Amino acid sequence: MKILLVLKLEAQVKEIPLTVTNIKPQPVYVKFSPNSKRILFYGKALAPTCYVKDLATGYTITPRYAIHDLYNTSAADFHPSGDYIVFAAVEVLKPPPYNNPDVRETTCVWSLTENGCEASLSGKESNENSIIDAKFNKIGTHLLIIRGVGNGINRELWDWMEGGKTRILAGNDVGFSYEGDYLWAESYDDFDILNTDGTWSKKIKRNSSDGDFPWAATIACDNNKLVIGTYYGNIEIWDIKSGQMVKKSKIQTKSIEPLLFDKICRRFLTISDNILVKIWDFETLELQTTLKGHHTRALTEAQFSPNGYYLVTGSKDSTACIWDSRTGER
Repeated sequence: MKILLVLKLEAQVKEIPLTVTNIKPQPVYVKFSPNSKRILFYGKALAPTCYVKDLATGYTITPRYAIHDLYNTSAADFHPSGDYIVFAAVEVLKPPPYNNPDVRETTCVWSLTENGCEASLSGKESNENSIIDAKFNKIGTHLLIIRGVGNGINRELWDWMEGGKTRILAGNDVGFSYEGDYLWAESYDDFDILNTDGTWSKKIKRNSSDGDFPWAATIACDNNKLVIGTYYGNIEIWDIKSGQMVKKSKIQTKSIEPLLFDKICRRFLTISDNILVKIWDFETLELQTTLKGHHTRALTEAQFSPNGYYLVTGSKDSTACIWDSRTGER
């Protein structure tokens, strides 16, 4: 199987073929490095299951745990410095053929400069990867790990440099603020805003009696506004200090997910009808650009580059594409 990365930077088009060995196409998840010079690829059942591609040189860094292979990567993220990635995968301890593999779940902070694991946060014997998501805060001091446990979900905050789990967070969904010094936790209608050391918190109470439940959320760059995307396609902006909603607008007919800002929070993106990326003006809530026409199957990922000029998308058609976020062109 070939994955083709179509890259448009500085009005120059490059095509970098990425060869992946696999039986059938798998979803591709992609993320920019903080300096926009590398892209992190990962996905379930991909082999290699997680790797970093340098866009200038084409050089690939593939994490391997000692001599062991990794597969079923369910989560990965760049550290803000760009020198590390975190990934959650299943580590194969017994070499092929995998008739009766000896495996364990692995969550690792991997150094791209030393090409080795700097911190291992789990390692239970299991052929299933229970990690749903893993992400750094902006200053890189903490990791938020979301883990499936039985019929429920644990949300864990880790001080990865000290190797310690600081606490379990309550809520159906959680995330970092843009600056990374605050967290939000959603429990049905209510949101708790808290700082990473647990010394301050604020509750925002909604009312979804009409069935318009929160579907996505984030905290804007100034740390003063909670932005919520709802099941019925509404955007709600809440003032965190007062706990009051200050603006609401219906921007699409279907649920809003994800809800991601550019670097300075002037624009945000949503995915519509599974294959369209829409970019919106945050102040006016008006549509600026729609990205379409490359992917043939549902999108798995969309993300602004750190400078906000570009946007990368990944799809279940096993392709990744970089777009000009201002013009909507590839």
